[in-house]
Amino acid sequence: MRVDSRVQKVRQMTGRLGALKRWAKGRDFDVALAHGSHELTITARRLGIPSSTTFDYEFATYQHQLGCRAATRVVVPTRSRPSGSSRTASSRRSSSSIRA
Repeated sequence: MRVDSRVQKVRQMTGRLGALKRWAKGRDFDVALAHGSHELTITARRLGIPSSTTFDYEFATYQHQLGCRAATRVVVPTRSRPSGSSRTASSRRSSSSIRA
C-alpha cells in the first residue's frame, strides 16, 4: 500500500469517527454491536458505551488492531478457529472473548 493511500485512509476514517461521534452523542445508547466496524467500537469507547464486535477470520490485521481492541467484548466463533486467533483480540486484557 502506498503512503498516499494510507494517509487518505486515515483521513477518511478520522472524518467518519467525528461524524459518528456527533451523531451518537446524547442519544443514550445502551450498547454498540458491530461486525468489522472500527469506527463503531472506537466511537463507543470514546463515548463510554459498551460495545461488542464479531471476530473476523479473514486475517484482517487492522480490524484486530483497531476494532477488536476498542471493543468491550469480542465474539469469537468456536468453529473454524485459526491457530493465530489467540495472538490477537481474544488475548487482549481490556476486552473479553465470548465464544459463540
